[in-house]
Amino acid sequence: MLIMLFASASARAECSHASYEALRPPKYPAAAAAAHMEGRVLVSIIVHADGRATDASVRESSGHDELDFAAMDAVSSWRYTPRTCDGKTMAEEVWVPIEFDLGRSPTVDAPRDAGGSPSTTRGARGYSLERDETPLPGVTARATLQSLRQDAGVERAFTRMFDLETTKTVYLLRRTREMYEVFESTEGNWSVANGGSLFVLRLRDSETHTLLYRVACEGSSVWCEYVERREVDFLARNPPPPMPPAPDEDAH
Repeated sequence: MLIMLFASASARAECSHASYEALRPPKYPAAAAAAHMEGRVLVSIIVHADGRATDASVRESSGHDELDFAAMDAVSSWRYTPRTCDGKTMAEEVWVPIEFDLGRSPTVDAPRDAGGSPSTTRGARGYSLERDETPLPGVTARATLQSLRQDAGVERAFTRMFDLETTKTVYLLRRTREMYEVFESTEGNWSVANGGSLFVLRLRDSETHTLLYRVACEGSSVWCEYVERREVDFLARNPPPPMPPAPDEDAH
């Protein structure tokens, strides 16, 4: 894994850019390594005046969700020396490229200006992302999840950690070409007796090259807004590839 840090174009030459203070290279996800997944992830973060990193998002995807989220989780946990201008610390957007290469050890490069760096993502499909007015299968997030689990035509693609308290499970419904992302969390100990916080996001293609999404959430408003903002931003930058047709469609 190759790790470098790039300052955004907004930085000026007379100021010191944000730099690494304490970092631990991301772990190679076991499933990704077993599947021989490799690739480069460009993560955008905001480094605040106190050295914290927030608002992680993928500017350039590796093409593999497992690697993208491993990169974002790692970068968000690091400590940074903030940008300084005229002796004052301030927030700055920085870009962190992480290369997952099964044959290399991680190295850290010095910060440099990345103002002219391209951002090539899976968004090259040319899709925009808009809210969907079509209702979900269930009235609530929990009812929708129950509907997915009872539908024999639904495939459970994978489950992985979204953050320390949250798992993300992806379900595919090929007959209608829909993807459901289900986030289950014990965030804030909200209603743990009832199964914890639950967020459901449905994603489907439209005939006008628009990705339509609709959400339902049962949890604190802060958590619901956090999950929606983070996941919608990720999908806007990295829309998934077109869903393969259902088996019965292959025969036509």
